[in-house]
Amino acid sequence: AAAAQRRRGQERGLQDEADEIRCPMSGVNYNFNLADLPAGWVKFYDELYSHETMPNNMKPGNGDCLLWGAAQVTYGSPAEVLKISAMGNRAKIEDENPLWDNGVYWYISLGLSGGFSLMGDVLTDPGDKG
Repeated sequence: AAAAQRRRGQERGLQDEADEIRCPMSGVNYNFNLADLPAGWVKFYDELYSHETMPNNMKPGNGDCLLWGAAQVTYGSPAEVLKISAMGNRAKIEDENPLWDNGVYWYISLGLSGGFSLMGDVLTDPGDKG
């Protein structure tokens, strides 16, 4: 399952005059090293693809930004580099999906799947099954 992380909202603000959240990176990113995250990020969820990911696993519930991604790992080892990842406005992604945010199309389809894409109109099927 995708590794999800969140930014603590009480730390340094990332908002501009339009009250828009600015995350540390935009768009879809490849080979992102988790050690390069700014201070203040906390891991919320990290499971293997064989674990059935539920909607509450994708919604940390607080913080400005969230990061979803996927890593290739050895069983029992923590994810260090995300092969593919994206960041977005946590509140919008949790409440207003599907949507475009931060150059990425985000979706959480209850009972099917959740994720992000460079393209819109994603065909969702049951996902994250072992």
